Amino acid sequence: MRRRSDPRGADRRRAPPGRPFGPAVVTGCRRVVVLPDKFRGTLTAGTVASAVTRALVRLDPSLDILAMPLSDGGQGTLDVLAAHRNARLRRARVTGPYGGTVEAAWAELPDGTAVVEAAEACGWARAGARPDPMRSTTRGVGELVALAVAAGHERIIVTIGDTVTLDGGLGAVEALSWTAVRADLRVAGDVEIGFADATRYFARQKGATEADVPRLEARMRRLRERYRERTGRDVQTVRCGGSGGGLAGALAALGARCAPGFTVMNELLDLAGPLARADLVITGEGRFDRTSLLGKGTYRLLTAVGGTARSGLIAGSVDPAIGGVLGPGTVVVPFTDYRATASEAIRDAEAILETAAADLANALLKPGGRR
Repeated sequence: MRRRSDPRGADRRRAPPGRPFGPAVVTGCRRVVVLPDKFRGTLTAGTVASAVTRALVRLDPSLDILAMPLSDGGQGTLDVLAAHRNARLRRARVTGPYGGTVEAAWAELPDGTAVVEAAEACGWARAGARPDPMRSTTRGVGELVALAVAAGHERIIVTIGDTVTLDGGLGAVEALSWTAVRADLRVAGDVEIGFADATRYFARQKGATEADVPRLEARMRRLRERYRERTGRDVQTVRCGGSGGGLAGALAALGARCAPGFTVMNELLDLAGPLARADLVITGEGRFDRTSLLGKGTYRLLTAVGGTARSGLIAGSVDPAIGGVLGPGTVVVPFTDYRATASEAIRDAEAILETAAADLANALLKPGGRR
């Protein structure tokens, strides 16, 4: 099977253990890994992966392609695990990002690991039209962790990308009664910033007004001291501590270990081999900007490409201030090349996608293609 891409973002073919990329040797074939993230609110990662795959196949039907959504622990993580790791999804009613209740899923892997996707309880899909970080709570995440513990799971992973919250993880800690979790708890953070830095980087993105920002900063400073007094842990020193609006640091105060979400998901999906053998690696996201450089999956994937492999990035837009950080070896195709403004690119994203994917494929596969 050369092409293993599903238009819904889930490869339904189950590869045998240790061989998730097809045959170990494919004579006359080049191996391609296509791992785009979602274009939030516009295109799903699966849609982008399928479009890029179609464009590649039109140019070279002999390619051996592994295509699936990139997940560094954000929204859609459980769907990827269900498709590629045979995860069993369980559902529960938990607290939403602004109170009330929502139905959220969590996953059980065949090896007994439980995976909690924080976005299920307090992600952007739960935010409504007007996100409000001053009222936000991660309590539902703590409730999901407690359910996994009660179900007997000794290893629990919490992925915390795409949360709309900025409560410093206090809601989750309170849901867990400020008690260390009776399990090996691991947090997959999507950015590497300190606990107190979460406000500076993400407050406005999460809906904060100018008047809200100093109050949120003061609240995070107070929480840092409170965690230190009650648990003895300085959450500012935690790697990825500011991920999830401080959720990562809060769980670390209860004994969790933190690691980059891209690293954790690569381990769960066994992608090290495919990436090491790839000739081409293609990724994408809605906007490639300074927050991408803080450790998000797209940037980690592109900087992990080594040897003779080429790489490509398809994006809704690219911040001109950081566009050159990837170097000349990466082909970058932003949607804004096809429309005058970012808002027009968002409006016409589905129409642009096919053309942009074809241009990216040409640049990577054909001598003299678009650069």
